[in-house]
Amino acid sequence: MFVVRAAKNPQLAPLQRASVSLVKDRYKLLYFFGYPKLGGQERVRLYDLQGDPEELHDLADSYKDISEEMLRKLKATMKEKDLPYLGA
Repeated sequence: MFVVRAAKNPQLAPLQRASVSLVKDRYKLLYFFGYPKLGGQERVRLYDLQGDPEELHDLADSYKDISEEMLRKLKATMKEKDLPYLGA
């Protein structure tokens, strides 16, 4: 399941700033990009929804293989969804 929050993006354009989440099995990945406060950087958070339902402990660094796999899936899906707005 994907959830996207992108309130300040131009209509009918690829996402330039958003908070996106992907839930797969017991894990939830949060991906933030395009926010001025991040200074051009991306932010990734990973939570174990079964072991930490309140999402208090970020596991992105501890479980790099899971967070990287989920982030690849999320970015690939975003790229696919952006295609109609790229004039391709």
